[in-house]
Amino acid sequence: MAGDGELFLVGGAESMSRVPFAIRGTRSNAILRSLETVKTHWAEILQSADVTLVDMLEEGLTDPVAHINMGATAELLAQ
Repeated sequence: MAGDGELFLVGGAESMSRVPFAIRGTRSNAILRSLETVKTHWAEILQSADVTLVDMLEEGLTDPVAHINMGATAELLAQ
């Protein structure tokens, strides 16, 4: 299809900087029952053994099988 035109315009956008953090835990934990309790007890949440704060960017860019990030994967493929 490249021969069908004389000029082609291509664009893209970066959105990885907008990937959120996630709070992992169950709502059976009283501290996670509502957004209001999360806001009120934020310091306690970070100390809780039952709750973890996850960087979804790091998790999203890491291979779940090999446990290496995309950059390391690219280097291995290049080799």
